[in-house]
Amino acid sequence: MRILSCILLLMLSKPVLGQELVPKSKKLTRPFIGEEYYVLKSDPTIKQGEYKRFFSSRPGALAIKGQYQEDTKVGTWEYYDPFNGGLVQQYNFTENKLEFTTPLKALQKIAVEENGQFIEKEPDEVPYFIGGDSFLYGYLGANTMFPTEALRRHFSGSVFVTALVTKDGQLIDEKVEEDPGMGLKEEALRVAKLLPDEFIPAKMMGEPVNTRVTFEMRFRFMPSR
Repeated sequence: MRILSCILLLMLSKPVLGQELVPKSKKLTRPFIGEEYYVLKSDPTIKQGEYKRFFSSRPGALAIKGQYQEDTKVGTWEYYDPFNGGLVQQYNFTENKLEFTTPLKALQKIAVEENGQFIEKEPDEVPYFIGGDSFLYGYLGANTMFPTEALRRHFSGSVFVTALVTKDGQLIDEKVEEDPGMGLKEEALRVAKLLPDEFIPAKMMGEPVNTRVTFEMRFRFMPSR
């Protein structure tokens, strides 16, 4: 049965692998500057083969590297630091497995759902944002606009955002624990809702679970010189 399954997989894959690929490039918004990939000549909507994405922080700085198979991420994808270029995370999309990550500190509180209630405790495997802290804060920083009122009054402050990381890696139900005023709450919520649904869910006893997480968004006024 296993041999038959492998033969069927090869038969299904052969037409795709045999098709001609066309290179593509696309400009992106911060924190990225662009991406390079291949699509099927017969269907330009389907990514196939090598994929690369680059940071805007440094010219030519590699952010992400991986492979597509019929428009699906497969194998091990690598994620790099935007400033020093070091490897920060490896995630295997075929096996849904985190193979390597640098220590993550962005999620300050984690509460696990048990019987419909969220209990603050450490899960067996904590939730991760794919790409690590540098990607999470990269998205937040690139999309944040300092509120006009806070800017006018030279006001600085922090906003603690809580959100639900679902079993399938979505980020939903974003809330703010305490409103520091000056428009910081509204801006923090707006930006948090822009985060892509690219979380690796927490696990308990090997099974994905819903968790409520908390992360900090800092607004620091920097006077111009």
